[in-house]
Amino acid sequence: MLKKLFSGKRVSVMAIALVMIMCLSLFCTALAVTVPTTTRDGYADAVDLYYEVTDAMRNFILDSPELAQEEYISSWDIKDSVFPFSTYMSLTRDFCEDQERLDKAVSLWMNESNFKDTQFIHDAPNDYRLTGIWLSRNASFEVTCQFDPRTGALQMSCHDEQDESGWASVTVEFMPLGGGVYAAQMIGTGIRYHKALITYRNGKLEAFDYFRYASFADVSFQSIFPDAQGLDSGWVYDDYAIGYPFTYDGQTLQL
Repeated sequence: MLKKLFSGKRVSVMAIALVMIMCLSLFCTALAVTVPTTTRDGYADAVDLYYEVTDAMRNFILDSPELAQEEYISSWDIKDSVFPFSTYMSLTRDFCEDQERLDKAVSLWMNESNFKDTQFIHDAPNDYRLTGIWLSRNASFEVTCQFDPRTGALQMSCHDEQDESGWASVTVEFMPLGGGVYAAQMIGTGIRYHKALITYRNGKLEAFDYFRYASFADVSFQSIFPDAQGLDSGWVYDDYAIGYPFTYDGQTLQL
């Protein structure tokens, strides 16, 4: 190609080298745009996506006719038990690297009358920590929030001094696996343990595997943040634990 391009002309070795360097630079630039980079709203955007994906699964389960036919489901309030609402998650959902947005989010904690002695630590990008005292519970707390720009994963965890179970009051992890597939898990005092693989593309729920443990007795929690390999339905379902499995293949919901 270079021979044809410069045919009939006297071209120095330096000129040819310059062209080759330019081509290499363009090639490397094309590769670079495919590598995830830190975004200002990384954690906040990841939380929004977590809610969008898990809400789609929750609403699908609640609206399914199969659910009404299962009597055992009535033993627990499924509306509040499929990746249930977390106050900590809600109050941290605007943490990000956009300083103006972050300042507003932190002010919610600082001005919340139910908290006192609140301190905010932001020592590294995409890493946030809050400590303080929850007055209504008369207990200190620590909330940590992290986002990994390389994988798009998030982790939110809160520890409460009143919690003697050995588990955090609540931990939420969410990670894109590629191809519109997402892994999510949530564990905490009073909310048990939830795991799911959800296929969600272009705003549409296509499939999922979801398992809610009935108790902590059989739980063996392993973090998937910031990266985890080989997550499949075998990761979601535990043959040795008592719980509630839900499987949707795009056509049929199995309980």
